[in-house]
Amino acid sequence: GGHADQLSKKYFGMDRFRIAALAKLLRDPALAPDRYGPALDELKRKCYIYARGCRKHGKPEESMRFLQLPFEFEKA
Repeated sequence: GGHADQLSKKYFGMDRFRIAALAKLLRDPALAPDRYGPALDELKRKCYIYARGCRKHGKPEESMRFLQLPFEFEKA
């Protein structure tokens, strides 16, 4: 890891695609209830990482949007 030719070095925000996939999964009614919690935990982790990168790159609004995203999936 960490090589200069990695896609994550070439393109900022690769985690956006992972976040979008996790959000899609969490919206799927066919997702087994026992898989929801782990998927939500991973979404939270990815959103936090991405939000930190946004702040580092001067994108505070995008950072806040991704920090708030997991709360859309919290079940009451």
